Order: sequence, then C-alpha cells, then structure tokens
Amino acid sequence: MESNYICGGRALRIAVGITMLVLLAGGAGAATITFDKSLNVPDRYLTNVNVDGTTLSFWVNDTGNYKTGDNIGVTVSEGVSNMRVELWTISSQLTVWFQPLYSSYASATIPANKFNSYSSSCPYSDFCYNSYTTAGPGTYFLAVKNKVTSPYPYFIVKPVIVSDYDLTVNPDSIQIIPGGTLKVTVGVTEKGNPVSTGNNNIRVGLFQDSTSTKFEQYATATATTGTFETNFSIPAGVSGAYKLFAEVTTNRTFPDYPEIIGAANYDGIITIIPSINPVQSAFAVRNIERRSLSPGSSTNVTIRITSNVSQALSLQETIPMGWTITRISDDADFFDVNTGEWDWSIIETGIIKTIIYRVTMPANASPGSYYINGNISNQSGVIASVAGDDTISYDIFAYYRGIGNDPCVVETTDLLKAADDWSKDTAPPGFSAPITTQQLLTLADEWARS
Repeated sequence: MESNYICGGRALRIAVGITMLVLLAGGAGAATITFDKSLNVPDRYLTNVNVDGTTLSFWVNDTGNYKTGDNIGVTVSEGVSNMRVELWTISSQLTVWFQPLYSSYASATIPANKFNSYSSSCPYSDFCYNSYTTAGPGTYFLAVKNKVTSPYPYFIVKPVIVSDYDLTVNPDSIQIIPGGTLKVTVGVTEKGNPVSTGNNNIRVGLFQDSTSTKFEQYATATATTGTFETNFSIPAGVSGAYKLFAEVTTNRTFPDYPEIIGAANYDGIITIIPSINPVQSAFAVRNIERRSLSPGSSTNVTIRITSNVSQALSLQETIPMGWTITRISDDADFFDVNTGEWDWSIIETGIIKTIIYRVTMPANASPGSYYINGNISNQSGVIASVAGDDTISYDIFAYYRGIGNDPCVVETTDLLKAADDWSKDTAPPGFSAPITTQQLLTLADEWARS
C-alpha cells in the first residue's frame, strides 16, 4: 500500500456503465475522456442513452463546452490499442465525425467546419446537415468504441455542448447565510449582441462537489433584452463552498435531462455561511476534498475565514492523534505545525482568508471515523467553531481503493479483490464483516466513474 498519497481535487472524467462484464471484456474500465474546454456541472447519472443502437448509462460531472467556430480537442486516456472515436447527435441518428485512434492514450481534433451556426434552414429542433457531415448548435455525445474485442462495444461516452450563445453568470454576493436570498443575473449574447432565447429556458444551479448537494431553478427574462434573473432562497442547515452555473436548455431531453445549447460557469466560489450573532464577529467554513481515506494517504483541507470587524484572529485546527498536518497555502503571519495554529495580526472587515493544508492518515490507522475540530479566536478568546466538513473515514471502500496504485480511485485490481472477497465471504483485515452486495455494487459504480 503506497503511503502519503494525496487524494484531492476533482478530475474531469466520466465513464460508461454498460455492464461490469462488458467493460472488463473491453479492457478499458478506467478510460477517461478529457476536452480542452469543459464546463463543470453537478454530478448526474444518465440512463438509457442510445448510441447507434447501444443503450448506455454513465455519470456526468463535466461536459465539453464550445462555440460554433471552435475546434474541439479531445484526449482519450487508458483506453485500448485500437479505438474509434465518434461524435453523435443527441438523437443518435447522425454521426457528425469519427476518427480511429491506435493507442490507449491518444488525442484528436474535431474541426470547426463540422458545425454551422443557427439559421432558418438549420433549426435547433433537429440539427442541420449537409451530406451528413455538418451539424448545428446543440448537445452531442462523444462515444469511444473498442475495435479490439468483438462485438466492438462502446465503452465510454461524454456529452459535448456546441453553442452560438455567450453567457455571463453574476451573483449579487459571494457570501450568503441560510435563510438569505442569492440573486443571480445571467446575460446572453450572440455575436456580441444581447438576445432573447425564444422558447428555450435559462436554468441556473448552485452545486457542491464534496456532497453532491445542488439547487437548480429557472431564470426569468427581465425588461432588458438578453438579461435573465433568479433568486435562490438558501434553506436552513446548509453551509460550505458552492459553484454556480447557468445553461440554455431546450424542451428536448436525452433521455431524461434537458438538451443544453449554451452554458457557462461563474469563475468564483459562493460561500454559504452559518448565521452570525452579535457576539460572533467572525466565521469559518471547512471543506475536506476527500472524506474517505486509506492508511498512509492524504487529502487537502480548505478553510475560508471572514471577519465582520477588523481584528487580529487565530485559527486552530485539531486533527486526530497520530495524523500529520502540512501547510500548503495561506497568508498568515504566524504558523505553528505542532499546534495546528495560524495567526493574523489583522484581518480586515469582509476580507476572505483562504487556508489550504494537507492532512495525512497514519499507515497503522484502524477502520473508523476520524474528526477534525477547529476554532477561531480573537483577543477575548474563542469566538466561533469552524463549520462545514469535519469527518474523514477509513471504511471498507477506502480499504479496497488502497489495494492498487492509486488510493484515490477504484482501480480494476481493487474491484476484482473486492469481488473475490465477496464471493468467499471474507472480511478484510481489521473489519468485522465482509463487503456486502450493495457495497460491492457501489464500488463497481465508482470504478466505472474513475
């Protein structure tokens, strides 16, 4: 088991879930598709997607995101030695482009001339094409076919958005408390000019990668052409760092999710913070990137502090006994690694201080849940506890992830070991019970998304 392995971040990847046996037979269970331009979207599981007569199900956590006139750069990693990459329309009735790839790690470029802008002769309703080679704006599927193993199955697929629209996404605040309202304004232009979107919709979403929590609703047009607004009412009990996106959707689905014909992310982070009482003059929110670790592995922890008065402040994080802490990024005036303490001589009103550190589980850790506790203090003493994520577990999922080379993901060797233990009803070392059927299926699903 590799020690001190950093598990963090959210790779831009998506995997197909035809069936476990088909994927294993295809020899490309860990394959990924990466685009040179992408949009981060809430994790979503799409089912019953038809590609050339093959029914696929797969996870989406990002999509390709392009304008008409853009070349589309795509890389397929950990595939097979002979692949065919195909771009299909949402109806799966037309292949816009395809190219063979003769390496398990290969790149290709879909030329911009495969797409035409919107016109009366090229409606969004079902794309236009000229000699079956040119299509209009809309949502497509990039599918990869295994050309090594008969019957040549598709083993990975990913959505691609091609749009005539440019979108801007602007919140009225980057901090909000539960019970408050976040106003989001979306601007839509085409060739630099503000436009309405006709019968299409503007959908706006707040989402959190670490918990898959999301809020989505539609924006309404204002009196200003090309400007749309919506207000999010933040419910009680919600906190943490959230991302913000907007998209133009049609009334078509593929098969249970609206077709997207334009989209954009807000570049910053929206922080939902606990309510501040008069005594509490500052607050902090913690985000743990990876909340399930195997012994010897690590994850990054991010804390954001805001003070509602100018004052000197201290942050102290108490990690589990035997764990280690490594300073990554902050602008504190003083730091003590032995006590896990950061000090600032002054934090100005409304300024966000971001602290990133790495915590490492010891190699001899036992199965169980471990907690990080934190406080912020001023000259009067402790004024607030750190809110947000506080738990890291060494569970049966982390055990099997830690068998292969990368404890951050479920690799094929991890899954096969879990399946073998399940069939033999064998409990892993340190665990009181063997992996259950549902836990094995969960690992298999994560493996397909890794």
